[in-house]
Amino acid sequence: MRDERMESGPDVGARIRYFRERRGMSREVLGGLVGRSGRWVKAVERGRSGSPSFRCCSASPKR
Repeated sequence: MRDERMESGPDVGARIRYFRERRGMSREVLGGLVGRSGRWVKAVERGRSGSPSFRCCSASPKR
């Protein structure tokens, strides 16, 4: 059973892009940090790929 409160919403890609750019990070670098490609990051940011899982997002380092 899905918990809709846990859904990221349609703007998750915009948030990822905002924080990536805020840190001056390229898509390739972010993709490498989470074990994905820069093309995958681009697809997520544009909403063309499903929202990333919590496991993927929790793998990114906090600075």
